[in-house]
Amino acid sequence: MTISTLFPVMQSEFLDEATARINYVGQEINKVDLSNKSNRLLEVEQMKQLRYEMERLLNLVRHWKLNMTHDIINLIFRSMDQMRMLKDAILLGYNVTADVIPLLRELRGYAETSKKNANMRQDILSSISAEAGKAFNLDAIIHRIQNEGIRVLQIQVGLASRCMMKMACAMVILDQIGSLVGEVLYMEPSSVEAGEDSYSQVRYIVVDPVQVDDIQGWIRSMGDVTNVDVHFRV
Repeated sequence: MTISTLFPVMQSEFLDEATARINYVGQEINKVDLSNKSNRLLEVEQMKQLRYEMERLLNLVRHWKLNMTHDIINLIFRSMDQMRMLKDAILLGYNVTADVIPLLRELRGYAETSKKNANMRQDILSSISAEAGKAFNLDAIIHRIQNEGIRVLQIQVGLASRCMMKMACAMVILDQIGSLVGEVLYMEPSSVEAGEDSYSQVRYIVVDPVQVDDIQGWIRSMGDVTNVDVHFRV
């Protein structure tokens, strides 16, 4: 189990707080007239690189490209300490004793890992999709995907009985989920079955979601939606 799985709220709060602190330190430096601190250009450049790599790592976690782990949290804290040291070196003329290169190497390593994982996930999903076309069994496909360590999200949407164009509404939601959340593996009822307009619930199965924040909120804001249930398949 990772922190992402056990404490999603804790992860979200940590990401927001870490991002705010990084931005605060960066804003402090942006306010400084660096024209009379030409002897600190190295520290300024190191700070820019460190900030960029930290923000990239946080975004990879935020968009579910990496799982939050204790190692990542520790790396973020160590990187923040280094940013503060660089800030003090620039503003107060202190000497920086710690080397920023190992931290940058660690941060970039996670980005490379994420890229390799994304390519591997795409190969796995393509392979499973090709096999699924021969004999479609949703539960078996989901099980195989999960065995490869890929997240599967289920979104269930209730439509009001007064809705006169349920198929159109279901397809609009499908398009929004595909654009904002991730690849939709399955929709029930299908676009063919949906033409009857005799159903009240639509289920979407999303593979490898990149965004899960406030899904319920923006789907509920759509007309004729009565309820929304979002959860990871286990």
